[in-house]
Amino acid sequence: MTTNTPYRPLAMRGPSVRVQSRPDGSLLLESGYSYEDVERSIVHVLARQARAIPDRVFLAQRAPDGSWRQHTYADVHQQARAFAQGLLSRALPEGRSVMILSGSSIEFAVVMLGAMMARVPVAPISVPFSLWSADHGKLRHAFAVCRPAIVYTDDADRFAKALQALDLTDVEVVTATGTPTAPRHSRLSSWLDTQPTSAVDDSIERIHHDTVAKWMFTSGSTAQPRCVAQTQGMMCHQLASWAALEMPASDRPAPVILDWMPWSHVGGGNIGFNHNLLRGATVYLDEGRPMPGLFEKTIANIKSVSPTEFSSVPVAFRMLVDALRTDAELCQAFFRRLETMAYGGAALPTPVANELQALAVRTVGHRIPFTTIYGATETQCITQVHWTTDETGLVGLPLPGVQLKLVPTDDRHALRVKGPTVTPGHDAEPTGRQGFDEEGFYELGDAVRFLDPARPEAGLVFAGRLAEDFKLNTGTRVAASALRQQVLTTAAPLLSDCVICGLGEEAVGVMAWLNPNAITALLGPAPADTPPHAREDVLNRLRESLEGHNRAFPGSSHAIRRLLLVAEPPSFDTHELTDKGSINQRVVRENRAGLVRELFASEPGARVLVLA
Repeated sequence: MTTNTPYRPLAMRGPSVRVQSRPDGSLLLESGYSYEDVERSIVHVLARQARAIPDRVFLAQRAPDGSWRQHTYADVHQQARAFAQGLLSRALPEGRSVMILSGSSIEFAVVMLGAMMARVPVAPISVPFSLWSADHGKLRHAFAVCRPAIVYTDDADRFAKALQALDLTDVEVVTATGTPTAPRHSRLSSWLDTQPTSAVDDSIERIHHDTVAKWMFTSGSTAQPRCVAQTQGMMCHQLASWAALEMPASDRPAPVILDWMPWSHVGGGNIGFNHNLLRGATVYLDEGRPMPGLFEKTIANIKSVSPTEFSSVPVAFRMLVDALRTDAELCQAFFRRLETMAYGGAALPTPVANELQALAVRTVGHRIPFTTIYGATETQCITQVHWTTDETGLVGLPLPGVQLKLVPTDDRHALRVKGPTVTPGHDAEPTGRQGFDEEGFYELGDAVRFLDPARPEAGLVFAGRLAEDFKLNTGTRVAASALRQQVLTTAAPLLSDCVICGLGEEAVGVMAWLNPNAITALLGPAPADTPPHAREDVLNRLRESLEGHNRAFPGSSHAIRRLLLVAEPPSFDTHELTDKGSINQRVVRENRAGLVRELFASEPGARVLVLA
């Protein structure tokens, strides 16, 4: 339906890659593009933009009355300098940090940039560590590791339980609103009334590429999050690598971004934030989330903003498609000036991508290119799909400046990376530098394949998390995360997520969660008093889809022989669910061992769907 419709032109350079084969069977990949100019620091970029476009809105967020509260580039620069002066006046001890307990906000940006100006590492903490957790174990771990002298929270009342879980004896709590029960506390407004002195300029002058700007924590899909040093050089080389791929165009309007991605993670807080700053974008902060009951806020914000770019996780695009189908006003607002879309964290199911493009063609007459990125907390963004393609599931090609090493493993390649965007180590922890091989390549723990081995410029395809692989009792290896994506694509849109099971079993089984909204849109409301997992039409659709998958992939490492629908959602506190919404397959299997036994029982119960 849309395959012959042209894409909106993408203002980026086409694919280019150099591949070197090594005697040990590994491959080295580098971009065919390069760069020379590298920014000195993120705060130097801010200062330049404050001079060049002082009156352009940089950040906007909803005020309590629903209007957009706006800060220009000059506003953010001035307030960051004031916060920096407050830090410098306090003469914090060496090795201490500023911890942020807040969702993304204008004040978050001011505190973060001000801390960078004062050369005090900032530690943005994932909001779920504070608000989703019952025991605050991950928060207390992060607090102990980064040793903050200042804790900033946008709302002391909202984060009251989190603050009470911490030993604040020698810590000053700075709040935008609310009153904390802490020995020492102050209002952010008093900091922002501070008059900056030459001490701020002297501090900025001493920033260099090895200056640690942030301590960022991994999602904590294992027992505890790991603290990763983020230097100014890492972030600035990231900006240079992207600039090398973008086609210059003086007449292109400034980007307008709707951003929900948490700034406590590299994707939102480094990759997105810094890139938007470099380009002089106007960023509207989206208080919505890709979750039932919250995505409605994202829909309202799309209608208000009409972004030129939209980036999110695959589940958000699925929810967006559900809304776009029946809302013509939303279609116009979303596609009217949209130039690119991007997804990360997992592959976008092909049916979702296809329907998005069909809606775009119906609304504006052309398709919208996807510019997928891939990276990690330790590496920033290291690959990108920076060309127009119909393929989904690609992670792209190496960005300029980084070198990938692909190490053969089974029929895939384990992915490793070296370059100036890679962390010098986990410097806030006693264990220091971890996860690097003997040549200094960081081991990402992921596997990739070439889309077309004869044409490496066609890009790399994500082929699974190596740590999630397991073997059947026949010795056959199952690439669980890649198979999970196949199942979700095959069963789209009926399933919201699934876990691949079968360790030590004869065949593969799946525990899965249904997508009630999509089921209602596709099949209509359920009969009275019939839960979604008991609907015969749903079970029949799932059986038909998965048995079709089995006919196409009959091998024991791909065929799905049993399915169990699960009602209880994955848990954050038990490490089944990360704060970015991804599922830890291994932990779910371990925590729900009883369900796994039910799935593979020799005489399956009524809840288990046995597939041919």
